[in-house]
Amino acid sequence: MTLYAELMQATGKSYLIENCHWGSCTSGDDSSCPTADWCPFNWYRTSGDINASPMSWYHNLQTTIPFQDPSAPLSQPGCWAYPDMLEVGRIQIDGKMDHGWNRAHFGAWCVVSAPLILGLDLTDTANVGAVIDIVTNREALNVSQDWAGHPGRKVWSALGGGVVGFPAARDCDASDPRQAGWE
Repeated sequence: MTLYAELMQATGKSYLIENCHWGSCTSGDDSSCPTADWCPFNWYRTSGDINASPMSWYHNLQTTIPFQDPSAPLSQPGCWAYPDMLEVGRIQIDGKMDHGWNRAHFGAWCVVSAPLILGLDLTDTANVGAVIDIVTNREALNVSQDWAGHPGRKVWSALGGGVVGFPAARDCDASDPRQAGWE
């Protein structure tokens, strides 16, 4: 990857380089995962292939966590980690497009600064119409584009008391040490 990047840079032309290693990182020199000192590509995939299952996007999202260290993330401008393309408009529950799951999926990709590449048939006007409010949501798009040099990341999750491993959202509570600095 380094050699390819150097050869392309030597041409003087602009290139975007994507690396798909499906999140298969090793500690050896043969790994194509970025390090603090090495990232010759603009974005890299952290997961296996996504599909239209409601849990597929959620599972893929979890693969970005190792690249989101709070103080020194490997996912950063010029070297973004992403969990595959979007399945917005294709996620169904009981055979029907589910607006809530599709909206959550799009919002999650915006938070982690993943490329917003739609994986649906744009000529299918019914599906596009059903999600146009999601993919054109200015607030979500602003979250995707307005970062301070780091991706959004998981800040807290709870085990037990519901479905194990799902993130939990709560009101801010200054007396809760897990929420120190939250507003």
